[in-house]
Amino acid sequence: MKRQMSKFVNKYGMLLLLILTVAILAVAGSYAAYVNFSSVKRVVSTGKGSQVYFSSNYLYLVGKDETSYGMRKIAPAVTQEGNYYSVMIQVCNYVYGNTEQVNANKIDYVLTVTLISSDGSSLPEDAKSVSLNGVNFGENQTVTTSQATLPAGQAKMDTYTIQVPAAIKDTIKLQVVATPVNDASYATVENQKLAAILTMAELRLTNNWTGRFIDDPNVLPAGYDGLNYEISGNGEGMVTISWDSDVVQLSPWFVEDLKKEISDSSKIITISNYCKFPVGGENQSNAYQLQFYKAGADSFFNMSWDEMKTKVNVTYSPSQTESNNQTIE
Repeated sequence: MKRQMSKFVNKYGMLLLLILTVAILAVAGSYAAYVNFSSVKRVVSTGKGSQVYFSSNYLYLVGKDETSYGMRKIAPAVTQEGNYYSVMIQVCNYVYGNTEQVNANKIDYVLTVTLISSDGSSLPEDAKSVSLNGVNFGENQTVTTSQATLPAGQAKMDTYTIQVPAAIKDTIKLQVVATPVNDASYATVENQKLAAILTMAELRLTNNWTGRFIDDPNVLPAGYDGLNYEISGNGEGMVTISWDSDVVQLSPWFVEDLKKEISDSSKIITISNYCKFPVGGENQSNAYQLQFYKAGADSFFNMSWDEMKTKVNVTYSPSQTESNNQTIE
């Protein structure tokens, strides 16, 4: 018997070794593919293959040389005395709402605020009393902060407060730009900056929440590893975001971040294709940025943004105390 086994090994040993080697490589390859897939799902590309870890609660990512900025309607908080409206601008070095996705390199930048008349006329006299972090604009139409640094590899959020006299709230707009100050900082944010023109409205008149994709519309969804989405609005109630689970899946880190912000996490309801959570509560945000990942590569093939928009829906149910408020479109 031993002699027969020896003859078999001598005759087929190399073949067995080859088969064993292929099997080991196949298992190793499958494991590596699994590990790599899990890692990729933690990062959402906002460009072709790269993530921009530079974000804000109100400002949008735009190209380095862009000078025409999108307008965003916001609901400022009224000060206790009622004489001023306060706008809080947040700038951070991570994907907004997810401190795990932080920039590995430092970002040196400045924040510039420019006052613009809503009707194109001269600025009102009270514009001199507009302040940025407690310093009045005075005769200046534009004010730029001193250089700030968001450190490498450490999540940080800088906060700026703009106060506008109540008498001119409806007659001016705020152009706000966070600009990297050198080539190295621009390189780490994919040659982009943060900017928007903010117009103010009464909180009680903006009782609505909506959602939208915030990736570059010039790149088809198939060009991304995942998609960035923003839910924003004002008013107290419940927001429900639902999605086509055959096409996309919600990032689990969004729900984890909600649990940190919302004091009563039992009000957060999630199942396989929707998430329902309270909004408008004390100290809660009025904008949430989150990510969706591909449920299957085939589902993204040649899909347009108009088609993708139909795969995710946001609905808002106001609380009883706010159900009679007017909504501004």
